[in-house]
Amino acid sequence: MTHVEKAQYLRDLKEPHYNCTQAVVLSFEDEFNLPHEMIYHLCDNFIQGMRSGRLCGAVVGGIMVLGLYQINDTNTINHYFRILNNRHNNDLNCASLLKEYYSKGYKDKKPHCDAMIKECIELVEEIVKEKRS
Repeated sequence: MTHVEKAQYLRDLKEPHYNCTQAVVLSFEDEFNLPHEMIYHLCDNFIQGMRSGRLCGAVVGGIMVLGLYQINDTNTINHYFRILNNRHNNDLNCASLLKEYYSKGYKDKKPHCDAMIKECIELVEEIVKEKRS
């Protein structure tokens, strides 16, 4: 199962609910031999932009995964943010992203959030691949 497939599997479960940060980080859990429940709880308060509409949880999850890969140099992290900011009108706050999404007539936020999760996972995979080559 790919990282994106695992994240989507987790997001599709009804119980327990997996937020965006949990789905991103847990999609990489097997590579780091970290306990599932520990990651679940560690990422719990990143739901809905840290429960305050702030930075998108999928974006946060990507940063966490880069840290697990020990990719923590400022240039790479800024590159990650720059790419995502360019794709999303320089605003990665959960509330703003959802407001933009809803303004297009959509009602259910899950497809938007799932797309952000996929986008962040794929960007992390790309960065990891570049760093390993």
